Amino acid sequence: MFKSLHSRLIFSYAFIIFLCLLLAGSALFALLRNYQARLTLARLADMAVPISFQVRKLSGEGASSAEIASYLKDQAEEMRIAILLFNERGEVLEDTSGRMRGRKIKLPLEHALWGKRLLRWGRYEPPSTAPLLFAALPAGQTADGARLWVALAAPSKGPLAIWADLAPKLLIAGLVSLLISILVALILSYSIAKPLAQLTHASEEIARGHYDQEIPVRGSDEVARLARSFNRMAREVKRARQRERDFVADISHELKTPLTSVQGFSQALLDGTVEEMEGVRRAAQIIHEEADRMARLVGELLELSKLESGQIELARGPLNLTELLRRCVARFTARAEEAGIRLRVDLPALPLIHGDPDRLERVFSNLLDNAIKFTPEGGKVDLTARKGDEAIEVTVADTGVGIPREDLPHIFERFYRGDRSRRAGGTGLGLAIAREIVIAHGGKIEVKSEVGRGTRFTVTLPLKPPGSSEA
Repeated sequence: MFKSLHSRLIFSYAFIIFLCLLLAGSALFALLRNYQARLTLARLADMAVPISFQVRKLSGEGASSAEIASYLKDQAEEMRIAILLFNERGEVLEDTSGRMRGRKIKLPLEHALWGKRLLRWGRYEPPSTAPLLFAALPAGQTADGARLWVALAAPSKGPLAIWADLAPKLLIAGLVSLLISILVALILSYSIAKPLAQLTHASEEIARGHYDQEIPVRGSDEVARLARSFNRMAREVKRARQRERDFVADISHELKTPLTSVQGFSQALLDGTVEEMEGVRRAAQIIHEEADRMARLVGELLELSKLESGQIELARGPLNLTELLRRCVARFTARAEEAGIRLRVDLPALPLIHGDPDRLERVFSNLLDNAIKFTPEGGKVDLTARKGDEAIEVTVADTGVGIPREDLPHIFERFYRGDRSRRAGGTGLGLAIAREIVIAHGGKIEVKSEVGRGTRFTVTLPLKPPGSSEA
């Protein structure tokens, strides 16, 4: 019946409002019932005062109870009440309505001072008529010298009668309130359902492959926060999809050149185009190198994928980072000298950390290789390390060509190798792999660079293994 969120919200709001109105009406009914009884008693007490004076006067003149009742009958009918005369024992001597003569009112009734006179009131339920409310005042003496009381009685309205009196007005007020409340509910439900409908539509569009989705955000409530989160998610999905396309394009581009070389030289060997042994050996060498390059590319891609998905288990253990860094420097010293680059090292004694030595050695070897590769002759490369309170920072800084500002946010992406002046071979996966290795160790890697002045990579490794806590 209610298939949309909008209709369900309206129904729930209307039901809650109706329930509140019903409870409020019931509470009002209970309060008004008691109030009406008190109001009736007060009205009867006010009317009883002058009538008690009349009864006292007639009684003093020697009139009998029957004569007094006959005298008051017209007043009782005009005021739509019954006037009773009863004695101290509660025996009804006369009743203008004729229904209670000879019966006995249960005493004592509730009593209080009304002005300066003693007032009695109560409720009497005759066997065959509606309950009556009484208000009685003393009015002289009976023939035998007992105190005479005059009582004014009016029917006590039952719940149904009270409800019948109140129902029309309450119904009108309730309908007006319900209509206004439903109008407010429509506005509120629309304000909630519309953003959710937009989110649903945008989600369906993303599922169809249309990633340019943006939900308008208004306010700061839960729906607004949901819209902001959806917008961030949509942008991330779009970027992820774009990275996927770029990855396919990059891997196709990276494999195209070696595959073309392998295909060309192998075809030349098959066709007999290359006959002399030297040419055959050269063709075979090129095919081997290109195949090795493709194998290396595929291997690095597989390793990067496993690192990103957490499938590689690091060989963690106590690691002397100082010795590891010295081994990396020793491997690149000769190359730096051949390139006319000063390789300076500042390595203090560092505490042991927990890590995988082979993979961390790969990280720092990649950073040193890039620093030497992109530093011109006469430049310098500095490798420094320092111990902090909770981590060790290792910095590789060079005075090379630098990285353009627009390339810095992408430097750790796979296959990203910056502008053409910085492309000097390689697969473009080294820094991406290095970042994943550092993250797997619970650390981080950052880069700062200025074109023409050099680049600085900083690797931060925690002193304690990830997930450890102090005893």
